[in-house]
Amino acid sequence: SMEVKMTGDATVDYKLKMFNHWLSSGSTDESAKMALSFGKLLEGSPRVKESIEVYEDTLSIFGWNKETVRTDYGFSTELLDYLPVEDVVNNVQLSVALGRAQDRAHQHQQSTVMYETALHVMKNAKSASKVEEDRSHSLPLWDCRMPSHGDISDKMCIVVTNKR
Repeated sequence: SMEVKMTGDATVDYKLKMFNHWLSSGSTDESAKMALSFGKLLEGSPRVKESIEVYEDTLSIFGWNKETVRTDYGFSTELLDYLPVEDVVNNVQLSVALGRAQDRAHQHQQSTVMYETALHVMKNAKSASKVEEDRSHSLPLWDCRMPSHGDISDKMCIVVTNKR
C-alpha cells in the first residue's frame, strides 16, 4: 500500500487527504476509522490541536453538536434513539479519543466531559445493548469523577469495558 512506503509528514498529508475524502463522502464508518487513525498520529505530535479538530469534525457527521455538549453531551435523545450499533461504537471510540487529545492539550475540563459523553452514549443509545451483546467490540470507557476539592487535574478515572 502507498501508506506503508511513506514516512513522517508525507504520511500525515496522505492521511489528511484520505480523511477529508471519507468525511466529504458521508461514509460515517470509514470517516470514523480514518479519524481514529489520523487523530492518533497527530496526538503524539505538536499538532495535537489538529487531532481535536479531526475528532470534532467526525463526531459532527454523526449529529454531535459541540455547542450542546455541556447540556446533553452533544447528542439529542432522538439521535440516540436511532443510532445503529456501528455508529454507537464509532461515537464512543471518537468521544474517548477526543477526550484523550483534549487532555494532552491541557483542556482537562473538556476532556472529562468527553469521557462522560462516551459513557452517556453507552448508557442511553437504544442500540447500545446490542454492542454489549456483541463480543467483537471492546470499548474502553473512562468513568471520570471529580475529587471533592474539584481540582480538574486530579480527576480520578477508571476503565470500564464491556468484555466478558
